[in-house]
Amino acid sequence: MKHIFATIAFLSLSMLLMARDFSDEELYNDYLTGKMVLWGEYLAANDNNGNVNDEELQRLVNYDYGYIAWLIDEQRRDDAQHRLAIFQRRVEMLKQIEDIDMADVYVYQAAVAAFNWMLNKIKLNYAKKAIDYTDKAIKENSSNPRALSLLGNAQFNNPFGSNKDAVKTLLRAIEMFQRYGEDKHSWGYTATRLSLVQCYEKLGQKDKAIQYAKQILTDSPEFIYLRDVYLPKLMKK
Repeated sequence: MKHIFATIAFLSLSMLLMARDFSDEELYNDYLTGKMVLWGEYLAANDNNGNVNDEELQRLVNYDYGYIAWLIDEQRRDDAQHRLAIFQRRVEMLKQIEDIDMADVYVYQAAVAAFNWMLNKIKLNYAKKAIDYTDKAIKENSSNPRALSLLGNAQFNNPFGSNKDAVKTLLRAIEMFQRYGEDKHSWGYTATRLSLVQCYEKLGQKDKAIQYAKQILTDSPEFIYLRDVYLPKLMKK
């Protein structure tokens, strides 16, 4: 009997979460705090939702993209593996959308490969797949902000890459986020801007990095990691 009540309680909670409206503004503010509690609730609430329309599917995939990266960074490997399986399935579903920008699909396929590599370091073929899908994304649509952001980060994190090229690519990504109106309450836009700050720092352009970091905080003053951790350390160097 106890198990029956527990099951009913779980189903009731799941239904309440599914009915809850998770706005982009609310989820963005959660990203700024670094807690990501609402992200987990939003994604979990839709894991068994079979009535997701095309627009919501793309939204879920984008948030899963960021959430899995956060889980890996937080060393929550089991949770990351769980979400990765769902993410991979949803990425395949994106291909069925008639007017989908295939550059986005390739970005997420690159992410699937990259996440698999991060979680299974010995399988180097995943790293090659991530690079190949990144190239495909850019070839498909060189103005796609997510493709440009992915390429810029790849250039930045590649020990054989060029930080100067990364800066150019990230600036282009930021421009495209703005041009397509995807810069409001957008974790991807802000994460790309943070990557640019890190690039400037790596290039030894400390003043430019500080200046740009302060610009981000003007727009998003509650970005706790940048405000309370990264920028103070940068200014002390």
